[in-house]
Amino acid sequence: MNLTWDPVLLLLQMLPFLVTLVALHFILFRPMLAYLDARDEAIEGVKREAKEMQDKVEADRTEWERRITAARRDAGLHRARLHDEAETQRNRLLATSRKESDVRVGQAISEIVAARESARSGIRGFAAQLATEIAHRVLGRPTAEA
Repeated sequence: MNLTWDPVLLLLQMLPFLVTLVALHFILFRPMLAYLDARDEAIEGVKREAKEMQDKVEADRTEWERRITAARRDAGLHRARLHDEAETQRNRLLATSRKESDVRVGQAISEIVAARESARSGIRGFAAQLATEIAHRVLGRPTAEA
């Protein structure tokens, strides 16, 4: 076998191959590479948007947590102030009630003492009268009253 290089035959065989490669480049490879580049750019754009959204959500969450903390603190202060006001009002009402009850107890004691003295004087008079009457009956005659 004799191998010789025939440049015309080689050119005739390479020409359809090169035409096919050029045609594939324009028909298939260039549009496919453009599509893949566009897809990569779209993916990167979506990733950037997602990162921006995530950063915004995180910033909003931090702001809401700060607001909630401030609202809880304000509510606690308000509750403490209301509790102090209620405690002050309760103490004032207790003091007023104690004063009123002390006055009423004093009045009741005065009334009881007056009633006791009235009852004592009434009982003394009744006891003297009863003693005189018992003496009249026992002796059967009137006695001298002192």
